Parts: sequence; structure tokens; C-alpha cells
Amino acid sequence: MARAMTRRLAPFFQNRIALVGVALLLLVLATAILGPLLAPGNGSLMSMLADRASPPSWAHPFGTTGEGYDVLSEVLTATPLTLELIAGATAIALTLAVACGCAAGAFAGRADTVLSAITGVFLAIPTLPLAIVIAGVVPKGRHTAVATMLMIGLGSWAAEARVLRAQALALRSTEFVAAATTIGESRTRIVISEFIPNMASRIAAGAFFIAIQAMVMLATLDFLASLSRGRFALGDTNGSTWGSLLAVAQVQEALLTGSWWAFTFPALALLVTAAGLVLTMYGIEQLGDPRLAGTSIRSRPRFNLRLRLPRLPRPELASPLPALGSLVGALPHLARHLVRRLPIYALALWVSVTVSYALPRLAWRGSLRAPPPPAGSFWGGYGRFLRDVGTGHLGFGVPGVATTVENTLPFSLALVGTATLVAFALGGLLGLFAAWRRGGPFDGSVTTGTAVLWTMPTFALAGLALEFLCVQWHLFPVQWAYGLNLEPAWSWRFAASAFRHAELPLLVLIVASLGLWVLSVRTVTLGVTNDDYVHFARAKGLSESRIMFRYAGRNALLPALTGLAVAFSLAIGGVPALEEIFSYSGGGFALQQAAMTGNLVLVQALVIAFAASVVCVNVLADVAQVLLDPRLRTA
Repeated sequence: MARAMTRRLAPFFQNRIALVGVALLLLVLATAILGPLLAPGNGSLMSMLADRASPPSWAHPFGTTGEGYDVLSEVLTATPLTLELIAGATAIALTLAVACGCAAGAFAGRADTVLSAITGVFLAIPTLPLAIVIAGVVPKGRHTAVATMLMIGLGSWAAEARVLRAQALALRSTEFVAAATTIGESRTRIVISEFIPNMASRIAAGAFFIAIQAMVMLATLDFLASLSRGRFALGDTNGSTWGSLLAVAQVQEALLTGSWWAFTFPALALLVTAAGLVLTMYGIEQLGDPRLAGTSIRSRPRFNLRLRLPRLPRPELASPLPALGSLVGALPHLARHLVRRLPIYALALWVSVTVSYALPRLAWRGSLRAPPPPAGSFWGGYGRFLRDVGTGHLGFGVPGVATTVENTLPFSLALVGTATLVAFALGGLLGLFAAWRRGGPFDGSVTTGTAVLWTMPTFALAGLALEFLCVQWHLFPVQWAYGLNLEPAWSWRFAASAFRHAELPLLVLIVASLGLWVLSVRTVTLGVTNDDYVHFARAKGLSESRIMFRYAGRNALLPALTGLAVAFSLAIGGVPALEEIFSYSGGGFALQQAAMTGNLVLVQALVIAFAASVVCVNVLADVAQVLLDPRLRTA
């Protein structure tokens, strides 16, 4: 048995990328154990006063903060709590993902319907805006590490549960599962003894995927909690985690005053951990699916460092009538699909609306600055609240709320929507090229580089971009969503100013999202390259570029459409922290400021608006899938 295990793990230990990831994780773990013991400390009070905002030197390798604290000591001391919270949240989320995903795929009928609906609700609700709301209303005295891990775990399990459900559905039709069912094995026993062992590699890779989400959400929540100056109950506010260290640097305006080291080195700690997680996950996925490893599809007799991309196929003029006829024929199938899916999205929106309605009463019990709760019973104004939401009146009778939503929300939606679509198109092409040249320098550099950047918190990348591209190199505007001398209006001058100020936030969002699409499209492409229609196309003598785009690429990009809505939800969840870095006057920045100042009516309106936008994107993604993928048009 030991030999069999060694033989099975041999590809993992032969994978250099995976070994680099393991080495980085071991380095971070050793830092968590030994770092607090080896931290140099801050020195005396007089030396701290003398060394305030000092750049990196032999005495202070990571420099000092504006208050004289040694940055290296802060990073080392914050490592244990950061890793503990990530590990705890990952354990909670992985347990939920395995239980719901495997059970939904293994059990047909009502169980699958209910569990899939629950998963869909958690995917449709933007987690971070709701987390900000909950963080503002939970009493500060009840803030514990368990509460933080539970909040992050509940927001990180749904995406992996959907992946595990898809694998369980594939296993449900296999012969060994049918044999176990025939001999009278219970469904629970089949899930434990048949499904989970055969999905072990995906579950292991999913644990690292969830850990990446947990790390990003923890850093973002700690960042916003520290910026709130203690008003948020979930999240560290004492500089005890890497995310709160970044917030302290932001509060002290380290990026705008040239003290870049106070922000950069905690961000690098997150980057090293993210790189270790994603590279190890990459190796585990290759262990479970040998198609993800290997050499290029078109083997070459010698090693060539030059990057040779296939030529684009020549455009061919064709009649649009067949495509239009296909779309018309898909309409009945689209209607049936939406009838099945719309109740799930309606449930997700109802949950968001109900939580928003309950917010004033929850805030009064918590530590958030809030006005007295409305008089009367909980259900007294519930119907009127639902009517206002249903008719689009999000001002709820309070002057200025509807105007703020109208003036800020479009900036966030345009920013996230554009970044998601551009990252999908560009990442899909890069993933397609990487799969077609797998094992080469292009594949290794693009896949690894974009994956590492994808695992970094978006606001951390934004802070580094602000420091070096804006403050030092003066390539982009430093702050705001448009020129301060302008008022929002439908004019070319305002549009040009808004686009100019959105360039860097848009660039950061695109770079931070590329890795998701590169990895997903590469994986799907490698899965279709050995299909019969690809071999038949090659046997017909078609060019490799035509096969890549017309055959493999088309069938690889269609499944990736399922991730558009999830990517939009994750991006909209990180908008508050991103817009805080750039002081970008969008809906996320307005939500964070409203939660800190106790403007609960504005918080209600923005949370509902964000949730409605995510639901709309989910519906549009479903429509696009059915129209573009004939395989989904089942009777």
C-alpha cells in the first residue's frame, strides 16, 4: 500500500511548480512558528521617535511606520493569527462544500433541488457587502476568532460546492456506483465510501481554492474593519493580521507620503502565501487529472525560447441566417431554463432585502452608530418596504439616499462589469494559448503569473499600483472617480474625465481577475483536445490555428461562461476596499462610508442594489449559456 501511495504521489513530487508552492507554504508556516520569537522589536521610545517613517535599512530591514514601529516585527507577529483564521475558515467552508456538493450530486430529486437552491442563493448574494453590514451591527464585545472564521467560511463554500456537485453527477452514472446501489448500500454510505474517495484529489485542490478565497476575504474584512476605527465587530482592528496592517498604513497615508514600505511588505506577505497556495493547488490538480500536465500538443524536436503564437484564421463570410435560426429555436428552451432558475434568484434577492430591512433593529443592538430603531413591530412596515423595493424606490422616504445611489452605483457597476468582460476575453485567449503550448515557457509563465496575481487581495494590488504608477511615476490620476471641478453630467468632458480616473482601477481589476479565466479555460481546453472531433479535424489536414479557435476554443469557452456571474459577484464584493484605496466615489466606497457613519438607510439601499445587480448578471449569464451552447437545450 505504501508503494502504491508513493507511485501515485510521484507526479506531484516531480512537479517543480508544486514543489515551489510547498516550499513557500513551509516558509510561511515556519515564520508563523518562529517569527514572533525572532522579531527584532521596536526598541526604546526615544529610538522609535527618532526612526519614524524610516526606509528599509540594516537596523530595520522592512523600515518603520509613521509611529516608529518596526514593520518586520509587525509582519512576523501578525503571521500566526492570520494563518489560524485562514485555516479555521477553510475547514468550515470545505466541510460545507463537501457535504452539500457531494450530497446534491449523489442524491437525485428533491435533495438535489434543495441543496442546489441553497448553493445558488449563496452564490447570488454578494458576500462582502453583507459581511460589512453584519460586521457593523454585531456587538464589538462579542467579536471572536470563531465569529470571524464562521463569517468567512459561510461566504467561501458555495463556488466549490458547485464544482463538487458537477463531479458527483458524473460519478453517479458510473458502474461501481450502480453496483453499490444494486446490492442495497445506503446513499450516505455510497457518498462516504464511493464518491469522496474518488473525488479526493478535487477535494484536496478545493481546500486550497477555498483557502485562497478565505485569505482574500479575511484581508479585505480586516482592512475595512481597521478603517472603521473599531466600529466593525468582525475583523481585526489592532494590527494583529496582515490585512489590518495594510489598513493602518492606509490610515496613516503611507502610500501618499512616500512610506511605501509600510504597505508593501505586508502585501508581499500575502503574495508569498497566495503563491504557495495556488502553486500547490496547481500540482494537486495535475495529480488528479494527468491531462493538465505533459508537453505541448504539438511536440517540437528542440527547445525554443521564442514565443510563437499561431496565426489567426482568415475571416470567412457566411450567411447569418443559420445562426439566427438557431437562436430562435433556442427560445423555448431558454424559457424553460429561466422558469427553473428564476425562483432561486428571487429567493437570493428576498434574503438580501429581508436582511436590509432588519438592519436598523440589528444595528441598535450592536455597536454601530445608528439612530433609534423604527417604532412598531417587525412585520409592521415589511410589506411597505417590499413595495418600495419592488417599485425601485430605494430612497425609502429619506432625502438624498436615492440621489447618492444613482450617482455612485453606476461607477461601480461599469467598473466591475467592464473588468469582468475584458478579463474573460483576454484570460480565455491566454488560457487557450497556454493549453495549446502546455509544458513550454509561455504556459509556465502565463499560468503561474496570472494565478498568483489572482490570489492577491485586489485592494493590495491597488495600493501597490497607486504608489508606483501614480505617486512615483505619475502615469494615472491619484484619486477620485472624476475631476473635482466637474459635476456628473451627460457630456463628453465628464465622460473623458471619468474614463481617465477609471483607467487604473480598471487595470487592477483586470489583472487581478485574469488568473481565474486562464486556469479555467486551460483546464477545459486540455479536456477537449483528445476528443474525437479534434482528431478528426487534424486528420482532415486543418491548420492548428483553425482547430484551436474553431473546434477546441469554442467548446472550451462555452463552459467558462458559467463562471461569469461568480466572477462578477466576487469582484463586486471587493469593490469597497478597492474604491477606498483610490478614494473612488462609487457605490462600494459609499457603502463603506455609510456603514461607518451610521447612515443605515443608504446601507440598505446599496446592499439591495448590489444584490439586484448580481442577480441580473446571473440571469444574463444563464441566457447567454442557453443561446450559445446547444448542449444545454434539453427537452
